Amino acid sequence: RRRRSDRLCRLPGFARGLAVPAEGMMKVWMRPRRWLLIFTLLALFPAGCGGKLVGHAEEMRLGHEAARVIEQRFRVCQDQELQWLVERIGRRIAASSSRSDVDFTFRVLEEREINALSVPGYVYVNRGLINATNANPDELAAVIAHEVAHTTERHMAKQMERVYGATFLLNAFVTENANINTLAEIAVELALRGNSRQDERAADAQAVRFMSRAGYDPYGMVRFFERLLKETGDTRGLNKYLSTHPSTSERISRIRALIEKEDLARKALQPRRSSDVQIADH
Repeated sequence: RRRRSDRLCRLPGFARGLAVPAEGMMKVWMRPRRWLLIFTLLALFPAGCGGKLVGHAEEMRLGHEAARVIEQRFRVCQDQELQWLVERIGRRIAASSSRSDVDFTFRVLEEREINALSVPGYVYVNRGLINATNANPDELAAVIAHEVAHTTERHMAKQMERVYGATFLLNAFVTENANINTLAEIAVELALRGNSRQDERAADAQAVRFMSRAGYDPYGMVRFFERLLKETGDTRGLNKYLSTHPSTSERISRIRALIEKEDLARKALQPRRSSDVQIADH
């Protein structure tokens, strides 16, 4: 018996970005004339009708439910050493991030693919990515900080605000509201599909800042991308972690320029003492 998330995964890429309230909504997919309406609504309401529809409590609940979906779909790694490595780095990054109102959770997935993903408040790193970096702390910190930044910048919440806005109007046609479980599945699909290039650039920029504040070498992000480029030969051979992001050469150039402009490498030599205390006490 296939799970509902599996059925959702087989929908066209754009359809996976819509709030699909189970069987009632499936009627919409069967009516081609409705597609024009759906595209029009999403175009007219790119920011959830212009308001902040997803508040902090809603964002965290969405992240919690989406994390449950992820851990049903993927196996969590039971290697305590790897788990502690990622958690230690993650907590240090989180303590240096721009949002103290988020209690982050960090976990390792037993997946060979070189990938990482996040939903609000939760960061997942594949074992394959850890192996690819030889568990290098600075390179892992780069990946984790990037995923943390997606939450601090509310990238998922903003994407879901767009869906909420469209769903609000579509309810007039399907007479059924999307529940939290369906929205959680949609959030996971969005996380797996990747963010916009603008959001990815913003996450890169915040990530190197978080790394510097936490005492990690921000050039670890540059080395991470250079390592993958060297191993694969070109960006076309890279995994999904890079395929949905801006070109790797562009990212490297932008990151280098930002590190030099804000003197982040030097600042990383003097990490905030409070971060070290929080990690030591954990």
